[in-house]
Amino acid sequence: MVNEIIGGGIAAIGSLFSGIRARKQARKAEKQINSWKAENRKWWEQERGTDYLDTAEARSVLSTLRNDNKKQQQALSNDVTRSGLSDEAKVAMAGQLNENYSANVNQLAGMGTQYKNNLRREYQAREDQYNNLLYQTTMDKANTASALGGMFSDVGNLVASDAFSDLEFKRLRNKGNNQ
Repeated sequence: MVNEIIGGGIAAIGSLFSGIRARKQARKAEKQINSWKAENRKWWEQERGTDYLDTAEARSVLSTLRNDNKKQQQALSNDVTRSGLSDEAKVAMAGQLNENYSANVNQLAGMGTQYKNNLRREYQAREDQYNNLLYQTTMDKANTASALGGMFSDVGNLVASDAFSDLEFKRLRNKGNNQ
């Protein structure tokens, strides 16, 4: 009976130290997750403020479009000179090339909207992942605290039941001596 109380006490102390260590590790994990969240927020703020047409990818496409448009206008000018078309025809054909260029730039700007939407989705997915990790860490801390409470409750019950058994044994022994 005394051995059970001592064993229960040792188990409770061991559990207490394990719980303290688990809570320290949980705090460390929370700090790391919050650091990731801050980095994600910084990335989002930086990318959110970037105009898609200023990205390297968009600048490359715009440069290609400009160069192609210049080549086509030069070819048109050479064709007009050889064929003897009027200046009005030359202006009309150049206008068509410029409309084509404008349509391509507008399409590229539309891609910028998709780019922004993809950034927002990526940011939100990361935020959700980090929030889930924080929630899991909080639940782990709560489970550790609950387990510790259960352990101390068990030790308390063990001590109380042994104490009750001792009192009952003494009462019965005293009752037997009085008869």
